[in-house]
Amino acid sequence: MSVVEYLDLPSAARLTGVSVTKLYRFIHSGDLAIHKINGELVVKVQDLLKQKTDIKDCELLEPTFMNLITEVKTENIN
Repeated sequence: MSVVEYLDLPSAARLTGVSVTKLYRFIHSGDLAIHKINGELVVKVQDLLKQKTDIKDCELLEPTFMNLITEVKTENIN
């Protein structure tokens, strides 16, 4: 059985190392839901049609989101 932990935007920002403003601006077309399932980060986007989309299934969003997280974490280390 999967353990699901739902996160609000500030918690998601802390988890990913991205500011709330940057995270909100990145997903500007709808609501953002990030949660952990069995310790793995899962990002859900609710678009204007109110359809849930797993960001892993979205070829355009996933690389951009992961690059943003990597970029910000690298900035934080330096």
